[in-house]
Amino acid sequence: MRRKATFLLFEVLVALSLMGILISILFSFMVQSMRVDKKMEMARKSILERQNIQIRLQDILTTLVPTDQVPSIYTEKFINFEKESLIAIFDNGIDPDPAFSGTVIGRIYLDANKNLCLAYWPYQPKEQNCPWRNEVLASNISDFSFTFLKANSDASLKILWENSWSKKNKQSPSIVRLILKQDHDTIQFAFRLVNAHTIPTWVKTT
Repeated sequence: MRRKATFLLFEVLVALSLMGILISILFSFMVQSMRVDKKMEMARKSILERQNIQIRLQDILTTLVPTDQVPSIYTEKFINFEKESLIAIFDNGIDPDPAFSGTVIGRIYLDANKNLCLAYWPYQPKEQNCPWRNEVLASNISDFSFTFLKANSDASLKILWENSWSKKNKQSPSIVRLILKQDHDTIQFAFRLVNAHTIPTWVKTT
């Protein structure tokens, strides 16, 4: 009887040990699966964020509205901001709020929370305190810069990249390039302006 009880106890211990090993393997698999899911979610979020930047800026830079007062695109330095902001006068299309329909002024800048933002408000507002909107295009941006491709109008092959675009420039740049630094990665976007002068086809935009 004692021998049978001892054998039964040994079987129980073996079963518990095997169960513990199995639970440990399953738990390890679940942890790895959760890590992979988290990385995939971060990757999807990053891809969607980059697509949003590409689409939003493409919509802005392909609908620039020329004006007699100021150029439709230029850079400007604001107080308390280290980097220059990109100012664009563009057609916002039809908006549920009539104040934001049609021509608006947009400002792309980096805020104090390291967010790449787009602020825009009605062009030539009738009120002094006009309404405005602010969109976060990307987060965790440590640095950003714009460069502008200026092609000579005499059809020469001389290509000039400039770090800013003054209000004094009567013509729009041929290409606007945005460079972002996010989470130790450098991301580049290039946008060709529709109303710009023709540039040589061999020019690389990235």
